[in-house]
Amino acid sequence: MAAAPFDAKSLLLNSGNIAKLNRFGSPNVLSPVDEITSGLSSAFQLWLSEQSEHHDSNMHTDHADCRHPLFTETVEPSERDDLLVTVKLFPSDFDTAILKEAFTTAIQELNVAHLDNVILCFPFHSQTGSSLQSMKSLWKGLEDLQKRKLVTNLSVSDLDKPELEELYQSAELKPFLNQINVASCCVIPKDLIAYTKSNDIKLVITADPRGLSCLWINMSHWRCLVCVCVYM
Repeated sequence: MAAAPFDAKSLLLNSGNIAKLNRFGSPNVLSPVDEITSGLSSAFQLWLSEQSEHHDSNMHTDHADCRHPLFTETVEPSERDDLLVTVKLFPSDFDTAILKEAFTTAIQELNVAHLDNVILCFPFHSQTGSSLQSMKSLWKGLEDLQKRKLVTNLSVSDLDKPELEELYQSAELKPFLNQINVASCCVIPKDLIAYTKSNDIKLVITADPRGLSCLWINMSHWRCLVCVCVYM
């Protein structure tokens, strides 16, 4: 059967638990980028096939909710106090509205009232006056969420020492941690180590690509990518 045309103007795409996708899918070990891309692609293709078979009206609407039919999960209320829920946001632009929309969507999809940590990966890194000001503006959007007790800790990803210092000095609510990608930084700079230590900011190593820029090349119309980690 030929697939029905899909013409929604906006799309919420929930890949579900990609750890399960890898367990039951490809036997190969995937890179973080391939893992995310594979999860999103699988979710969309399975959902699209289901909608096509049932001639669902979701195919012709302004907005469509696409969730992986097998791997989408929510947090059980009875287990919430035993879990640490971290969300990493990759907004496509320095737009506070996009950031807050992604945050709201994340807590709704997870069925939680608050998050333990939000890690912000800024759209790009350039120490120009305009981009640094945009970075501060985006951070203020997160500060508003913390003030409303919707998130416990606010964190950043892949900021070097000058960027982190610039943000720290202007921030009302200080960063909890700074994730560093080991692929783009084989040895963590000593000035960054010293600055984070003196200002009580945790340094955490991650395998996430810096900014997931390779994803945005093929997904230029996406507003924000949201990655969720849940720890016991």
